Amino acid sequence: MEVLEKLTQKRYDLILMDVEMPVMNGILATRRVRSGNCGINSPEIPIIAMTAL
Repeated sequence: MEVLEKLTQKRYDLILMDVEMPVMNGILATRRVRSGNCGINSPEIPIIAMTAL
């Protein structure tokens, strides 16, 4: 949830996304970023997904 809020406040070049997060998983967060509703950041922003399986 925090990443979506931060994306509306500042422009970023890259997102490092954890796939396993407690409130909203990385897949859902990525879908929200890609929807284009993240303020000043482009929905094409590179996202690198990681996990510690």
